[in-house]
Amino acid sequence: MNKVLMFVLLLFVTSVGLAQQYKSHKVAKGENVYRIAKRYNVTPEVIYKVNPTAKDGIKEGEILAIPVANDKE
Repeated sequence: MNKVLMFVLLLFVTSVGLAQQYKSHKVAKGENVYRIAKRYNVTPEVIYKVNPTAKDGIKEGEILAIPVANDKE
């Protein structure tokens, strides 16, 4: 049990140090990755890196994680 707790704690501390902010984006009808990337001022490649299944296509209602450097939207 202690090993699991230590692993989780280590993972948390590491992720906080390397933390990046993300926004959730719910895909609307007719949207594509290019339009979503443009809206958040990121590249489609960044969206694909964070959401690898998006390479196979996105669907209305799907939630994507969008990395953001600063929240200007």
